[in-house]
Amino acid sequence: MNFSQIPNSLLVPGFWTEFDNSVAAGSGIMPWTVLLIGSMLAGGSAEANVPVQIFSDDEADNLFGKGSQTALMVRAFRKNNPLMPLWAVGVADGTTKATLDVTFTGTATAAGVVALYVGGQNVNIAVASGDTAADIADAIADAVTDNMPVTASASSGTVTFTAKNGGTAGNYIDVRVNYVAGEVLPAGISVSGTGLLTGGAGDPSISDVIENIGAQWFNIIVTAFSASGTLTALKEELEARWSATNQKTGVAIFGDNSDNARTVAGGLNSQVLVELPLPKSPTPSFEIAAAGAAVIAQSAEADPAMPLGNLSVKGILAPAMKDRKNLNEENAMLLAGGSLINAAADGTVYLRRTVTTYKTNAAGAEDDSYQQLETIFTLSFIRWDWNNYMASKYPRAKLAGDSYEYGEGQVIITPKKGRAEALSRFDYWQQLGVAQDAETFKQYLVVEINAQNPYRLDFLLPATLMKQLFTVATKLQFR
Repeated sequence: MNFSQIPNSLLVPGFWTEFDNSVAAGSGIMPWTVLLIGSMLAGGSAEANVPVQIFSDDEADNLFGKGSQTALMVRAFRKNNPLMPLWAVGVADGTTKATLDVTFTGTATAAGVVALYVGGQNVNIAVASGDTAADIADAIADAVTDNMPVTASASSGTVTFTAKNGGTAGNYIDVRVNYVAGEVLPAGISVSGTGLLTGGAGDPSISDVIENIGAQWFNIIVTAFSASGTLTALKEELEARWSATNQKTGVAIFGDNSDNARTVAGGLNSQVLVELPLPKSPTPSFEIAAAGAAVIAQSAEADPAMPLGNLSVKGILAPAMKDRKNLNEENAMLLAGGSLINAAADGTVYLRRTVTTYKTNAAGAEDDSYQQLETIFTLSFIRWDWNNYMASKYPRAKLAGDSYEYGEGQVIITPKKGRAEALSRFDYWQQLGVAQDAETFKQYLVVEINAQNPYRLDFLLPATLMKQLFTVATKLQFR
């Protein structure tokens, strides 16, 4: 028998006992953390490009500035998942801020309310009979709060909304009136120019953010920026982390509330990029991404193979009934590589099916192996669990062939013993419901000492992953 702490040369009488946890060792709980990336305001106290752990909405407001992309993303995330370890990073502003001119005309002939929605946030402006368009515009500009993603100024009945942060994310901020059924403008008043802000350009670089992340593992990175430069940088970083020599598997999630969402998804192809599209939603894309990621993270942490579908997302406004997609449009979105988000009749927003943008392999052939986000999370869990389990049981072990007899208590692993460990761990994965088909695993499992390196034990783990139920097809044959 081998001892780690009691040497054979110890001659002093006594009862010496050491602990060995190799048999009791398990894999523990897989760590989960999420990172939010967005622009901050000049008045924020955070150091730009440096991730910081967040514990409250107020802390995010102080660090990144009220109404900044990053602060609003924190609020959207924590509304859906307040307990997940959450980090956020504020980057410098983009070059050009998006704007929108909304023009009111006429004079109110009766009292009423202007139901205004700015970035999904509701402001009701009381209107008295005789109020002019200029009066209403002035009241709206005064009513825009510091927790909104825009500032507002009024002149001669026109309200100019300006994104607080520069860059293309501002182009996904929606301004509208009369969102809820029954809301109408006061008699005598008209409005024009509502919709998405435009003109935002010049997204900031996230290269310093990636450098400052270092070796820290984030299971999900949520980005406020969906321009090609940002997504390419995240794709390259996360695919490097996907590799066997890095093993910090994660995905990047971004949102899109524009009509261009399907085209954007169709132009991407990666198992680490996930689009959460909700065209015509009043909620900005960066808040949709943060809220959706919170729901995804909560489910995947509990069970990586559980379907990421039929999950409600709080704080996100559904598209108006007339703007919601039909079955053909929803299917086209999934085929393009965009996830499916839709709404119930009461306006509750649901994740229905969450996919990556992966559609073709390196040869350009159609490939659905990495289509489901559940597959990515399940693979990540199994790899982490297997590595952690083996490292806990065999942190210092000898390697030998199967053809010899060894003394009791020797910490020696052989291909035969490695095979037994793999079968045992697969049974654990099957009990957890992340893998299936033990017979196939046993049949094709390979464990052998590497032919070129006698210090290395090679495993082929032919795991069949658990699938998810999304569709039930029934033929009702009646007589």
